[in-house]
Amino acid sequence: MKRIVKISRELNSSVSQLGGKAHALKQLMGKDFLIPASYCITTSAYREFINQNGLEARISFELSRKSLSDCRWEEFWDISLRIRNLFLRQKLPAAMAKELEEVYRHEFCDMPLAIRSSSTVEDSSNRSFAGLHESHIGICSLGDLEEKLKLVWASLWSDASLSYRSELGLSLESSSMAVLLQPVICGEVSGICFTCNPLNKSQAVIEAVYGLNQGLVDGKIEPDRWVIERQNFGLIKFTEAKRGNKFQTTPDGITMLKVSATEAAEPPLNDKSVQSVLQMAMRAENNYQMPQDVEWTIENGDLFLLQSRPITTTRKPDPKTDRREWDISLKRSFANLCDLRQQIAPILEKMASEAAEILRIDLRTLNNDSLVEHFHLATQRLQHWTDVYWEIFIPYGHGMRFFGQIYNETMLPEDPYEFVTLLQASENMATRRNREFNELARMIQRDGKAMRLIAEMKSAGLSAAIVAQMQLLVDKYAMSPRIMAMETGDSHSGKFLRFLAKVPLSQQKQPVKRDDAIARQLEEKFLMQFPAGEKRRQAAEILELGRHSFILRDDDNVYLNRFKNAVEVCTDELRRRVSAFIPDNITDFSDAELAEKLLNSDFTPSAKITRTESCQKNTTTRLVRKRQLLGQPAGPGFASGLARVLRSHEDIFEVKRGEIIVCDAIGPEMTLVVPLAAGIIERRGGMLIHGAIIAREYGIPCITGIPSATEDINNGDQISVDGYLGIVTVRTLNAN
Repeated sequence: MKRIVKISRELNSSVSQLGGKAHALKQLMGKDFLIPASYCITTSAYREFINQNGLEARISFELSRKSLSDCRWEEFWDISLRIRNLFLRQKLPAAMAKELEEVYRHEFCDMPLAIRSSSTVEDSSNRSFAGLHESHIGICSLGDLEEKLKLVWASLWSDASLSYRSELGLSLESSSMAVLLQPVICGEVSGICFTCNPLNKSQAVIEAVYGLNQGLVDGKIEPDRWVIERQNFGLIKFTEAKRGNKFQTTPDGITMLKVSATEAAEPPLNDKSVQSVLQMAMRAENNYQMPQDVEWTIENGDLFLLQSRPITTTRKPDPKTDRREWDISLKRSFANLCDLRQQIAPILEKMASEAAEILRIDLRTLNNDSLVEHFHLATQRLQHWTDVYWEIFIPYGHGMRFFGQIYNETMLPEDPYEFVTLLQASENMATRRNREFNELARMIQRDGKAMRLIAEMKSAGLSAAIVAQMQLLVDKYAMSPRIMAMETGDSHSGKFLRFLAKVPLSQQKQPVKRDDAIARQLEEKFLMQFPAGEKRRQAAEILELGRHSFILRDDDNVYLNRFKNAVEVCTDELRRRVSAFIPDNITDFSDAELAEKLLNSDFTPSAKITRTESCQKNTTTRLVRKRQLLGQPAGPGFASGLARVLRSHEDIFEVKRGEIIVCDAIGPEMTLVVPLAAGIIERRGGMLIHGAIIAREYGIPCITGIPSATEDINNGDQISVDGYLGIVTVRTLNAN
């Protein structure tokens, strides 16, 4: 099979050679559709590229680090990033590059180009997943075409594709990627047409924008929308957009411009054009004998069909049990990330003031009714801000990943995580918090009276300076207010203070000193890759957005934890009051049931299910355990030492210097013990999760994404950590 072929009705090629999208377009050729001249870089070219560059074994290694069924979305993103970098750093075989140049010079020279993914695993009759693979519009040079071609090939292994690998039948051996080449038709109006509304099968839907389709597809531009009766083409509903911008071709590629006054006032399509678009789309449906999602554009009155794909009508999964669609939605455009950033500052200000107001109330002065009312208020506000956290802060966290992709495409670094060096431009909150922990520990250890009181579980006589430092940790860093409650017998407070009383401050690791000169050099090299002016300014904005997103991934937890603390102190006061008349079985009550019991002494809690099996899983030793575990390398370096497995919050205070922490995940409240650790192993996976970030801050070898870490490793096992390869070796089992 040739590497590059012109698509025509007579072309004798199958889906396995052209991929789903290009093969579908071939079927429409010669059937009275106006279609741009189209070429296909076949799957043979993809295979040649990965074979000659030795990529198959390296892709296989990335896919086999752990069972993909155990991977979280963050791990899929990491795998995809590393594979993407492998593709970007390779060159096209010489003969392939020459053939591509000939086609480009003869067919597409001096016109902007669109390249679209056409994989063998997409757009079949029984499965259609939009947005899994990449397409690029507005390519204006041969060099840019070669680079974007590699990105489309690499997108066969995108995080979205890996999430839906079973449905796609994604396989290293059988899956492949072809690429569709088309000139960009500089339409005055563009859009899509769903010949069958997924929400109502008797309807069709047309969406249209001025200019090119890019803004519509990316979600940057709101479209005008027509809902139409399929049978008689009658208009059911028209929804007018607020028209402000459009995308058009320029000598530098695709640019967003303001619409004209006339365009702002009039819909992109008149009644006749709506009918023409729907008629064309219905002919495509009749050709394929199934509903279609048709992309189109109108140039100088000519209606072009750009691509057509089947619409699947399968029921969407329940996000409570299948998070994949939500996970994929976390990937946002630069414009959307900028919009989110604009919302964040006022949200944080509101969260801080509201939490302070709730925590200001002295609960001991409230009667029972008022206490329960305050508890419900705190609970409701915690739920509200948790929803905001998932709606705004979690998607905004993609800002650092967005920058990472841009950086790697631009710089082609050997290390796909080199971009993190530029993100760490300032000290993060975890490091500042640890400094305050150390200051409190230093104050305690220098105060003989404080050491004696803490040993005796008394806090009444602690100095004002020590109490003020503890209060600072609660107020500024949202530590649990329970650290102030040692006098009440709170075990958390006692263990926390006793830990600080004995922590070896002089033997702790210190944050790695940043080489600002190297960071500045990397930043300058990155920015200089962009032409002076608008493009360089936007590159600087992307870097700044990435840094802000990176820092916020710790800070946002502090703001949310203040509301958790508000609920916690309410619950403690409820428990104190209720325990006066039900001291024996108070642990049977949930927080809400405590509130109910306080107001109604006859209330009986619902029966609880005993989860002995789940608890036993985390507390017993396996008779047969693995000696080597493979995860994701998240912090470079080697370390050996005794394992300290953290299965409960109280286990944090048992960590000793030189031990290797093994846990589900490092949370913000756990960072005080990180400087003691020789290494970190986490069940949760990802290079940019909190534990990985704090580990790199202190130069501690770290491995994430080992699902059975807390089951296959026990306290006292002698283990080693290879933070370069992501390998944990259990060298000696604890005899006990």
